[in-house]
Amino acid sequence: MPGNDSAMLQNIQAFPKQPILLGTVKTHVVGKEGEKQSVEVRGAVVSRDGYMFVSTDFRSIELRLLAHLSGDPVLISALTTQPQHTSSCDVFAHLAAQWLDKSIENVTGGDRERAKRVVYAIVYGVGKDKLAEILGVSPNAAKELMTSFLSRFSQVKSYMQRMINEARRKGYVETICRRKRWFPHIDSGNPHLRSYSERQAINFPIQGSAADLCKCGMVQTLRMLARESPQTRLLLQIHDELLLEVPNQHVSLVSEKVKEVLESPDLIPSCKLKVPLEVRVTVGDNWAAVSSH
Repeated sequence: MPGNDSAMLQNIQAFPKQPILLGTVKTHVVGKEGEKQSVEVRGAVVSRDGYMFVSTDFRSIELRLLAHLSGDPVLISALTTQPQHTSSCDVFAHLAAQWLDKSIENVTGGDRERAKRVVYAIVYGVGKDKLAEILGVSPNAAKELMTSFLSRFSQVKSYMQRMINEARRKGYVETICRRKRWFPHIDSGNPHLRSYSERQAINFPIQGSAADLCKCGMVQTLRMLARESPQTRLLLQIHDELLLEVPNQHVSLVSEKVKEVLESPDLIPSCKLKVPLEVRVTVGDNWAAVSSH
């Protein structure tokens, strides 16, 4: 498995990020007839008096790890030459510009969305039929998009084949922290089992390495907090998000220091990444307020 944490009993990981629609409220107030009512479940999780929540999450971490693991120079260039600390959607705009050989000013919203969807189709092992459904195009058109993308970022295609070959040769593939996932069905006579194993051999080093980065980030953050703000508590780690409860007087300090820790090129001392990490920090008095970005 990728190495993400799981939860049981009170599964707070399952608290939805998006508001839940409860229904339509009938009212006689002009302009509000049939108004929809929703609730933000995460809004029920609030900080104590005198404290604020500080939330961090890695931006486009799977894309950055795909660039690192594949070593694709065009993809690396798209991630290292864009202005620092722009929004994550701009990462995909720069990627689309490289893919389609356009200036960034001429990249459309549709170009950006296609680039994003194709990248995650590769990362998560989504086939042309599912990609076609997501993009609202024919399977042949989806296949052409993937072929075009892999032609432009040729080392990504080489990486995909390399991971499949490695799984066949060794029986496993590894993350950047050397965690292994074994693939007993990589040479199965059952085409469905074999195809699934091949997709997971491509996916696991990316998602598993993202989990490695988050775990190392959590450890390094706790060490920093012990020095800088012992009263701060790490409440949650969900996927690529850390949720901290910070004394009001330390919010600015902790926000700055945790960003510095998580964006450090030495986050994993044994592995220097080929692309920079970027972390978004959000402050609020409830979990919904720091999750709605």
